[in-house]
Amino acid sequence: MTIRCAKRKTEAYVDTDSILDNGNVRVKFDVSSPIRQTWGKSTDDKALFAPDPITFARTLTKTKTFLLEFTPFQEGTRTISFDVTKLDEKLGQISDACNWEAVDRGREQAKIADAQLRARLVQYVHSCENQEIGKWCWSDPNDALFYNDNGYSDTKDGALADAMRSARWGLAFKNAKKADVGETGENDSEWHAIKSKAECEAKGYRWVGSETDTQSAGCWKK
Repeated sequence: MTIRCAKRKTEAYVDTDSILDNGNVRVKFDVSSPIRQTWGKSTDDKALFAPDPITFARTLTKTKTFLLEFTPFQEGTRTISFDVTKLDEKLGQISDACNWEAVDRGREQAKIADAQLRARLVQYVHSCENQEIGKWCWSDPNDALFYNDNGYSDTKDGALADAMRSARWGLAFKNAKKADVGETGENDSEWHAIKSKAECEAKGYRWVGSETDTQSAGCWKK
């Protein structure tokens, strides 16, 4: 097993000395239950790279024995055992070289940004108009391209995750921030307060989602 800082990037990998069938593995830390993961493969198909090397290395510092189960090409599974006691004494230089503190700060900032984006977009998730295609959808009322149902999913979280991906990629919700803080024009409080499809359409607005489920539907300006 190798844990290193290469070009300011932390890497943790195991050279299996076998041609690998795939990157599907099971990992086991001491007496804990085995965990299924997918690791990356090296270009020669012999080494397996941990998907989150920093978290992996930190977990090893609290472990005495680490087991890795993998599958060589056209063979049965194999397991390699590693004695990782006192590993924490050797990780200091790697942590400093790759600036794990900065990585931690970046991850915390990303977590906060993710929570903020989730809170901002949840209002755009609603029941799909066509329940045969999917139960939950999202719509961007400020974008003609995404004005109708998108991101069909069986769960609300699934639809919200799709909406968040579209926002991160810059495809949708480019004007949502202004709408969220009430900068879309006059009478915003009026159309936000509309709770029925009939009243919504009577005002000249557009009702999105189920007519009966007002918790997941809403009235949008055209």
